Amino acid sequence: MLAKKSLLPIYDFKQVLRNLHNHLYGGGPIKTESRLADEVAQIILCKIADEISSDHICNFYATPIELKTEAGRDKIHERILKLKPRTNGHSGNGFQLGSYWVAEAVKTLQFYSLLNSRSYVSPLADVYEIFNSGEFKGGRGQFFTPPVAVNLAFDILNPDANDLVIDPACGSGNFLSKVLHKFCASDSAFYISNQDVREQYIHNNVFGCDIENALVEVANEYLQLVAGGIKCNVVVGDSLNLASPHYTELTMGKFTKVFTNPPFGNNIEVTNPSILKQFDLGHQLQDGCPTPQLLKGQHPDRLFVELCLKLLAPGGEAAIVLPRQILSGDETNAVEIRKWLLKQATILAVIDFPPETFQPHTGTITSLLVLRKGLSPYPDPVFFAACDHVGHDRRGLPLYMMDLEGNTLRDEKKQPKLKDDTPKIAAAWKEFSETKSLRQQDSHSFLVETERIRNNNLHVLNAWAYNPNASEAFRRVMQLADSDQFEEIVLLKDICKEIFVPGRHKRKYVPLSDAAIPFLSTTQIFHIHDIDHKYQPLSFAADQGLLVEEGWILVTRSGSTGRVRYVNSELSQYAISDHCIRAVPDETKVDGGYLYAFLSSTVGQLLIDQGRYASVIETISHTRLAEIPIPLPSRQRQKEIGDLVRQAEEARANANKTRKTAIEMLDFLFS
Repeated sequence: MLAKKSLLPIYDFKQVLRNLHNHLYGGGPIKTESRLADEVAQIILCKIADEISSDHICNFYATPIELKTEAGRDKIHERILKLKPRTNGHSGNGFQLGSYWVAEAVKTLQFYSLLNSRSYVSPLADVYEIFNSGEFKGGRGQFFTPPVAVNLAFDILNPDANDLVIDPACGSGNFLSKVLHKFCASDSAFYISNQDVREQYIHNNVFGCDIENALVEVANEYLQLVAGGIKCNVVVGDSLNLASPHYTELTMGKFTKVFTNPPFGNNIEVTNPSILKQFDLGHQLQDGCPTPQLLKGQHPDRLFVELCLKLLAPGGEAAIVLPRQILSGDETNAVEIRKWLLKQATILAVIDFPPETFQPHTGTITSLLVLRKGLSPYPDPVFFAACDHVGHDRRGLPLYMMDLEGNTLRDEKKQPKLKDDTPKIAAAWKEFSETKSLRQQDSHSFLVETERIRNNNLHVLNAWAYNPNASEAFRRVMQLADSDQFEEIVLLKDICKEIFVPGRHKRKYVPLSDAAIPFLSTTQIFHIHDIDHKYQPLSFAADQGLLVEEGWILVTRSGSTGRVRYVNSELSQYAISDHCIRAVPDETKVDGGYLYAFLSSTVGQLLIDQGRYASVIETISHTRLAEIPIPLPSRQRQKEIGDLVRQAEEARANANKTRKTAIEMLDFLFS
């Protein structure tokens, strides 16, 4: 027998499913991915039904003795078949996998709890994602929301039994399952024990919609089971088409809580004029207000922001997972959307997620935006947080906490501890929501006055833009105006002749010749080795603006953002990638070597980092770089520092020449 209290949380469910898939597909009787996915989904539903039941002992188990014989495996199979009718009225007919392979699946899954709050699972979504490769993997920009993002959004909005809740892009139902579990699970402190009241709550208060029929079927299967067999309100429809039939029941302006992770991706746009005209954000915006001019196309995630506000009642709240580009980008459309948003809603919180949050399926960098419909005359500070870890790495594998010697830390049950920042962010939010303050503010959780956001010329809303470390660096720099050590504080653009980026172009590589020039990527500018070189036609590099001059300063603008390189006599002989911003110091106003040293310093790097924004790759624009404040000491002091920089750079150039000479001498021995 297996006691339910002994079940363990699972952090690597997808890897368990991958192994199970390979085992079943390799040796089992079903060779069609979709059929195999359906079979395993039914087994998973049986597992969930068993966990939901009030029994203290599991019926979903397989003993070592049973697994040794055909009769024992038949017994396991019969036990699971008795669970099947509990899964939304499914018949108790046998599985196509047969008793041997059903027992193998049970053996794999039996010791884990899929409903444990610490488990990193989206049960049916994970099954179809692993077993049904491609069908549910973002062809329309749809990616299953990671459990940590679902949990954090749920903790922040914290719906009660009176809230009317909707997810207009519900996918497989992850957000809605959290809501239903809170009020429909017998082990929940908020369980609605009266069957009639519980049914009424589900029918009247929880709604979902998705454009994909297959996803809606998955969501209804899962949610009905979580709801104890009660049918849920999840329908098929295009949520962005406000003329769709389902909006006769999903009345605009009545919902009090909205959770959603809308479809996103650079390659998907809504171009239908009949849909675009229904949204302010389907029009050209000017100073945050819609003009009569309709856009040719708009990303659906941006339209979903407005849809959430349309769905909300005044004072209602939404938690939306969005590409960070919307909140931080300096392209005109994103800036105008933020202006529009600040006219429509009160921003409650923004949590920046790390790049690996949706990986390995998409590298889009996201944030969680939490807002309230309507403007508050006396708004509280905005809660910001920067989440560094979400429990898995870029490959989707669990990321565990380590001690100083690299050993995995474990809890009281000897289970490894996930490296996940979201619980402490949720705790900080709880403190803020109760007290309107934070006892300790750091880069993980901090408060920013709304007026500061409105006064930002780009109205950026991502957490990193208001990072306390960078803000403190900015404050320290501005205080230097009163210091005897510095004569003035100026913006970078005011002491440079030019700050620019070459136009984007298709790279053209040619063999080495007198008419070619070696080309360096952003990585190569920091370690020049002849063996790495590709070559471009000199005339082409000149036309594209890729040539640089001694004394210029290069700043990487994407990838490893903000790395600074001084152009010495050696580097000036190369064509440099357009992924580097060029800053041309005005030597009549600043010593170029000193300027390089400041931008490379700890304070300078924090100021550069504050201007990062993101889509798939974090980026800084030359316009944001130009706004960095630069403290200027006396010209003599600048020259002292600048001379040291130039000495170091020439030593670097001479070292490379010496190394090259040594290699040429060695090559001569083999000639």
